[in-house]
Amino acid sequence: MWRRRSLIIAAAAALSVSLFQPSVSADDAVGGAGAGAVEKQSVVAADSEPAESAPYEIPEYNPVPLSKGEEPPATPEPEDYADLRATGLRLMLEDLRNGDLKEEAFINHAYAKLGYQSKGVPARYRDDALTEGEQIILGMAIGREIEKLPHPVRKSIQNRLAHAKDLQRFLKEDPKDDLTDDSTEESTVESTVDQSASAQESSGDVSVLAAPVECGGFLPAGVGGAVVFDCAHQMDDFVIFYNIEGSRSVDPDDDAVGADLSRGDIPENGVPNYIDRLDRSFRVALTKFHGLGYEEQDPDQKIAVLIGSRLVDRGVGFVPPPQAAGANVIHIGSDFDESGLSSNEFYLPRHELFHVMQYKHIDMGTVFNVRGVNAWMEATAEWAAHQALQDDLAHVPATSATSYASALKLFFERPEQELTHQDSFGKNLDEGEGRQYGAFIFAEFLEERFGAQAIRRTWERIGDSWFPDAASQIEDMIEDDFGGDPYEEFRVFGVANYQLCGGSTAADYGSYWRYQDADVSEWCTRLSGSGSDATFPVARPKHETVALPADGKASGAATVEDGGVHYVDLVGQKDPSKLWNMAVRTMQDDDRRLTFTVVNWERIPKRCYADDKSARAQDATIDTRIGGDTCYVVTLMISHGDLDEESEEGRWETAYTSLFGGAVGGTDVEIGVQPGGNLITPGGSPSAGTRTTEVGLRYKPTNLEAVSAVACHCEGWGIQVTPPGGVGQWSGWSHGVHGLSANAEIVSFTTTPTTATSIVRLVGTDYPVYVQHDFRPSSRPELYDVEVTITSLAPEADVPHITYRRVVDWDVEPTPTEEYVTVKADHENVEFASDYGLAGPDPASGRPVLHNSGSFTDAGPYDQGTVFDLNVPLADIPGPETWVEGSFHLYYGAAPSQDKALEALAAVGAPVYSLAKPNTPGNPGSGSPSTFVLGYKPVS
Repeated sequence: MWRRRSLIIAAAAALSVSLFQPSVSADDAVGGAGAGAVEKQSVVAADSEPAESAPYEIPEYNPVPLSKGEEPPATPEPEDYADLRATGLRLMLEDLRNGDLKEEAFINHAYAKLGYQSKGVPARYRDDALTEGEQIILGMAIGREIEKLPHPVRKSIQNRLAHAKDLQRFLKEDPKDDLTDDSTEESTVESTVDQSASAQESSGDVSVLAAPVECGGFLPAGVGGAVVFDCAHQMDDFVIFYNIEGSRSVDPDDDAVGADLSRGDIPENGVPNYIDRLDRSFRVALTKFHGLGYEEQDPDQKIAVLIGSRLVDRGVGFVPPPQAAGANVIHIGSDFDESGLSSNEFYLPRHELFHVMQYKHIDMGTVFNVRGVNAWMEATAEWAAHQALQDDLAHVPATSATSYASALKLFFERPEQELTHQDSFGKNLDEGEGRQYGAFIFAEFLEERFGAQAIRRTWERIGDSWFPDAASQIEDMIEDDFGGDPYEEFRVFGVANYQLCGGSTAADYGSYWRYQDADVSEWCTRLSGSGSDATFPVARPKHETVALPADGKASGAATVEDGGVHYVDLVGQKDPSKLWNMAVRTMQDDDRRLTFTVVNWERIPKRCYADDKSARAQDATIDTRIGGDTCYVVTLMISHGDLDEESEEGRWETAYTSLFGGAVGGTDVEIGVQPGGNLITPGGSPSAGTRTTEVGLRYKPTNLEAVSAVACHCEGWGIQVTPPGGVGQWSGWSHGVHGLSANAEIVSFTTTPTTATSIVRLVGTDYPVYVQHDFRPSSRPELYDVEVTITSLAPEADVPHITYRRVVDWDVEPTPTEEYVTVKADHENVEFASDYGLAGPDPASGRPVLHNSGSFTDAGPYDQGTVFDLNVPLADIPGPETWVEGSFHLYYGAAPSQDKALEALAAVGAPVYSLAKPNTPGNPGSGSPSTFVLGYKPVS
């Protein structure tokens, strides 16, 4: 049962800090095998290379300390206690702040106010009771002020309240070394131990504890809140104090019971199996942390572990700053005698031990005054527990192996909050508190992006800061130590979290960054479907869902705190016949702290299109696509990448701008058709060459792409209309780069699996013109027939001259940007032809040439294309309406060789053509493995 701390937190405050961990399930108490002690010299030195290597060379962190002559940063503003409801507490803290109450007097009054000494509290500072939060604030203030006292006064208070002197005798390398001149007291303790051991040995009871465990009552009343600890288990680097019966005891069992690891696995060694497992957990964790470059304060002293401390409940631990406790001390609660369960002996020791490592870099004032540091302490302690658990999985039950991830759901439920947000001290999942523990996933992110050293660098930076703040040190670490862009890292972090679950293979994620940790599936299990909905039944961070209307117009705003991410699922209509271009306008203040990212999903994590798009400008528009049968959801992610600043508001608007097409295919050829009649659409399968998922012109037998291989949408058409007399020329077009001209309107666009029809209306200075493209398979499997019909509503007396331009930039796989091109342009309707594939679609823009014009053979290899300017003869169409019309055929296609391509063109009667071949062995001669075609045939 999860329980909120009340007076227990106040007791922890007496030792100046409480860094709590949650209770764990009964399943988490199941144990693993114990083992013998690790020799001290076998522990990896703190300055050795970490076990994990970074993905690239990392510069040494060598901060330059300020000299005494330099001015430190400005002191923060005094704290404001006006919101405190407890009048006495408020007055006491204000008097302390204003200098009207001295530090030592404050500490005495504060301990009295918390009930830890009998001297009364002055009337001015009295309250009937303090809330839990007020007790925490008071404990934090104690920790801050005790540091300001002279050393003798501070030690006197510590010894009086924490009995640090009594604890110290057990923490030397040799516990029998005298720590004081009081040899009488030492002899008394040793005598008690010896007598106890002798009595146990003479009893003949093998389950009674014997050497090497020393039992017999070690610590006097007050240490850790226990009256007496029965036993002290000595290790090379630790002393574990515990009770074997009565209040707050541990499971005393020391028998082997087969496969039931919850009871025992090391028979008759005189040590409870629970303690054996703790022994192993602490040793494995310390070795791991040393290997990662961490070191405890005063490593020559052993670390005291108090099992059954009255300052914490079962399943809860805390580590006070060594400045307050007088030593490195870990408190762990246990009540086996009352509940039949001891505290988790696998996860909890690893988590709490990392707090000992963190205190190397922070002091009491930091712990109590910088909540972001507290939050980062818990996040990285969960990460560290993971590091130490994964090295010992053979001895850790599965139920305990991922206990470090128990609060991930809280982090995902509030993704827009600041990265180092702290709910309160401790974790209470039942009441939704402890989000800072779930922030371990950002430490995991840093490890995978920069190596495990990145987490240590944050602590080194915190330790070297005048006024440490975890968030700013994280940001500086990314930028200064690793040359990263914090805005980009938090953008990637936001995307990675949203697509964390749902994928089953690497192909589902494509080239997008994702977590590689072996526990990812267990993290998703811990999320328990959080964020899953009808749109996508996948666990993910909390998000808005906006159903887009028929025109796609919607808007919204979100406030995002530093390091946070806000998510909006934009859900369009599921309609195979309507695929839309959509504009997402993003707006923010001119400081530009937000990054907007748009991702189009087929299903999480699989995208519909090749690239996620993002913007960080004050006012920007991101173009994306949405609709169809599978690609009707776009997620907008708003990430805050400036950790030195507070919350920012991001605003957005959406609207559909035009329909877009899809791929149609015949036997050998697949073409991506846009609603305007130009080529290249997204959503195809990866090509064999560049792995593009955009389809321009694809040869199906080889899966090689010829138009969209390098993401240049450089294909389209345009017309120039010249009225009689040459006055009032005008143009219109549809092109992948230049878009639809301002005077153009898509009248209709229809598709089937093998056909597509686009009708575009153009309005100029005289009469409207309609341009219709009908895509359909031809009589040859290698070619697709594109019948182009141009209709002018001009009367017969005003028939214009119309030039139709078709331009394509060839990017033939497997050598895109290195093609051999042959052009045959010998026909009376060809007004101009060249190799300039980047030409604009408007015939009036000029007649550009790259290297060749007219007819030429096997030019290349270089990046080139083809431009055809074609005269369109117009004729009167009989009927009641008056207009003129002209038509012709284009052929897009591919064949396995040049000879086959020419054979197909001859079969359909196309006298004008462009052939594009890759720069592969045998070319330009053979045209293998694919020769791509653009052909032209007039209508006779």
